[in-house]
Amino acid sequence: MVRLERFLTGLLASQQVPEQRKVLHRHTIWHLVRRLRRRNNGRLIIPQQFMSARQRTHAAVAFLNWLTTHD
Repeated sequence: MVRLERFLTGLLASQQVPEQRKVLHRHTIWHLVRRLRRRNNGRLIIPQQFMSARQRTHAAVAFLNWLTTHD
């Protein structure tokens, strides 16, 4: 979980548009991380869960970038 949180912190810091950063933060913290914590109930996350959360985060970034370019 620490590795995931470090990844998310770095990814959020790299976002240049403040509004996108806020949306992405809400999505990652309130959806992805919250879901993983509830699902694992204090246990360590497995590598597949980390990769899935990472892929979902990258997809959210790509979608926000697409929305920005297409107004």
